[in-house]
Amino acid sequence: MLLFLHYKTGNSKRKIKKSIIYLLMLLFSALLFQSCHSGQLYKRYIAIPDGVWNRGDRIRFVADIEGKMPAEVNVTLLVRYTDIYEYNNLQITMHLSSPEKVLLEEKNYDLPMKLPEGGNAGKGLGDIWDIKLPLLQQYQLPVSGNYTVEIEHTMPVEELPFITELGLLIEQQ
Repeated sequence: MLLFLHYKTGNSKRKIKKSIIYLLMLLFSALLFQSCHSGQLYKRYIAIPDGVWNRGDRIRFVADIEGKMPAEVNVTLLVRYTDIYEYNNLQITMHLSSPEKVLLEEKNYDLPMKLPEGGNAGKGLGDIWDIKLPLLQQYQLPVSGNYTVEIEHTMPVEELPFITELGLLIEQQ
């Protein structure tokens, strides 16, 4: 009887181990599937030379947007800056052109870079901070192709220091 009970218990442990392995495989597959279909159409960072962004220098992104059109997208500016960035905001102009080189949008933004309490906005690691700033929400792109987004700063200074990289993220709804 004791041998039978031990055999039964050992068999149950194997079934539990198998069930746990199957469950872990299922969870891993679900995470892998979700990350593959995140809706991200484009993401790129461009370094600002010497961390100084000069007035009139447009940072240019060319995003190849393919797929089912028209596509409704969110366009987000990604800013990487140092913790000694001295301004509370970042004033920019965004220019969006279609694959046919037609200007679709030209908008001015005054984007918050500091929290109301005075601390840096975004997520920081050491003295480097990353912030996501929404530019266009639920924006309709009419056709597939290469969309050009140009960003220029319109701050009241000629040289804007401590912005190290600009990025652009385009995600489908």
